[in-house]
Amino acid sequence: MPLQPGFMPSTLARTIGPTQATAMVVGTIVGSSIFVQPSEVSRAVPTFSGMLLVRCGNAARLLGLEERVGQ
Repeated sequence: MPLQPGFMPSTLARTIGPTQATAMVVGTIVGSSIFVQPSEVSRAVPTFSGMLLVRCGNAARLLGLEERVGQ
């Protein structure tokens, strides 16, 4: 139903479903961690090689490689 000029609906249309809302929340969390976490890591680890090592360690934990190495 196209809106006519000057027409104001009495209620807002509910066009965002649970899937879209979940995607928005996940995107916000991932997006904020992309920008916030590197600055915190660079504050704690002053060298690029140290930051790279931290990132590789995080990736290994994410993939479950930490458990395999510790055995």
